[in-house]
Amino acid sequence: MNRREHLLRPTHHGWWILVPCALLCAVGLATLYAIQPASGEGPGDAPLSRHILYLVVGVLLMGATVMTSYQRLGHYAYLLYGVCLALLAALVIDRWINLPFVPVVRGSRRWIRAPGFQFQPSELVKIGYIIALAWYLRYRKNYRTFGGLVGPFVLTLVPMVMLKMQPDLGTTLMMLPVLFAMLFVAGARMRHLALIALVAVAALPLFWMKMEMYQRLRVTAVILQSPTVRAWLADHPRVWDRLGPRSAWHDDAKAREWRREVTEWEVRRGYQLVRSKAAVGSGGFVGNGWGQGTFIEYDFLPDKHND
Repeated sequence: MNRREHLLRPTHHGWWILVPCALLCAVGLATLYAIQPASGEGPGDAPLSRHILYLVVGVLLMGATVMTSYQRLGHYAYLLYGVCLALLAALVIDRWINLPFVPVVRGSRRWIRAPGFQFQPSELVKIGYIIALAWYLRYRKNYRTFGGLVGPFVLTLVPMVMLKMQPDLGTTLMMLPVLFAMLFVAGARMRHLALIALVAVAALPLFWMKMEMYQRLRVTAVILQSPTVRAWLADHPRVWDRLGPRSAWHDDAKAREWRREVTEWEVRRGYQLVRSKAAVGSGGFVGNGWGQGTFIEYDFLPDKHND
């Protein structure tokens, strides 16, 4: 490709990405408009006008990206990657030093608050990591050796550790498949990738032990299709012990604490799975209709405009 050729041209393949993007944006705005009358004025309810503003900014940024060649963008790959790591480092540091621009939302540090808006660094990491890894692999051949895979794995594991500390399990688990896909496309040897995959599988028990309790419950909720937490706790006496001796359950204060903690685990465990089934079950095959339905009329979601 000529160095002056743009990454996306109307006569090439790139501009067709605007069609699905425009459709998705239209559906999103229609959904926000539908829930607007039923939503309150609390801090979790983002007004429709703010989302329209974000959409305009996003279109402008997309246009700037379209008109920038990938070679020029690649020269800033490591700078963008470094900015991503710096933002993640701020979220990690907030675990020990209270930073005023890092809010704690439901026990997680995933956002950075700026004047007038807040953003999630992990979303920027997805882009910066892929650009940096692609720029690293573009002309190299050493990734066809086992030792040559150290560089790509360092680029991957450093943000993975920081994401895990937020904690952001979803983005953390997403990065290794992206790494393997890019190494495969770049031409890494299959036996090297297979060996690394075996090592990763062998390390799963250690990774499982380092996960938070609610993160494990999310995984088991998908596998077991969300049985009740009380039934699960009955098979795990050590967890029962954390809730207090059974003789103390009759105490009112202890019982309230026990119910609160069990309820919290029930909410965290398989929450999205349970709510998704409820949405499909209430809407049926054709749905309840635009602007109608259980999830619009009632507060079944913590952040209705996002969920």
